[in-house]
Amino acid sequence: MPRVAKMVNNEFFNMVEAVKFGQTHFAGLNPQDWGDADLVLLGPSRVGKGPVGHYLAQRGAKVATLNTLPDDSLPRELASVDPAKVAILVMEPVRLQKLRQARVSEALARNVGSLLEPDYAKDEQVRKELDFAYQLHRAYPEWQEPIDITSFSIEECTSILFRKVVANRNK
Repeated sequence: MPRVAKMVNNEFFNMVEAVKFGQTHFAGLNPQDWGDADLVLLGPSRVGKGPVGHYLAQRGAKVATLNTLPDDSLPRELASVDPAKVAILVMEPVRLQKLRQARVSEALARNVGSLLEPDYAKDEQVRKELDFAYQLHRAYPEWQEPIDITSFSIEECTSILFRKVVANRNK
């Protein structure tokens, strides 16, 4: 068998499909397809949904992501997703605030600071959004428990979630 043929197998094509899915279902895009996802990651902005979703896609998992805000309603399409496929990511408020402050600094350096809400990196807003993430779990207890990724690397969080994806696939 030629060497290239060994490298290009179903696993490879599943990974390519998963990466494409993640790119087209990032930050709430195309919610009509969320039923095809292996996992829908919810949580506040900058909590790590994008990088975790990308790493999961590298392992062949189709992941959609959605930033959650207390004043925004959830897309109605989320109701059609298997609850076992919905996960909420959170982290400690101080860590999330630092990540958001870095994002604000970067946005200002690139002259796009106006794209962010004025209170985006403020302690009160960060805590409000994290509280909302926990409220979502109380409102939807059938979803997976929120995962606090503060002390996990992206790779560790990916491993935790990938085990859940595999378990869901084997149901």
